[in-house]
Amino acid sequence: DMSDDSEHDRNVLLARNPRQIPRRPIILAAFLFGVGGILLMIAGFITTGIISTDDIWPGQHWTQPAITFYVLGGLSFVPGSYNLYIAYRAYRGDPGYSFDMIPTVH
Repeated sequence: DMSDDSEHDRNVLLARNPRQIPRRPIILAAFLFGVGGILLMIAGFITTGIISTDDIWPGQHWTQPAITFYVLGGLSFVPGSYNLYIAYRAYRGDPGYSFDMIPTVH
């Protein structure tokens, strides 16, 4: 019977590739990566003088706002980039990487 063969083929394919891609954690990782990158760019612009801190924080030296943006940018960029890297390697099917390594979001 033809329908039994196609059903069997579909079941074999599903059994061979059981992984589910966790969308929400990957979206969160991409968001952290993007926000962290933007904050790090702002910190770099403050450090180089492209963004003047006198307009936003009058009388304050540039180092305090720059350090704040570097810290916040690093705190969001590092975990975002790490989880995106794991997701990329797991998607490629590299040995030693799986989507189970990414923390889940509830």
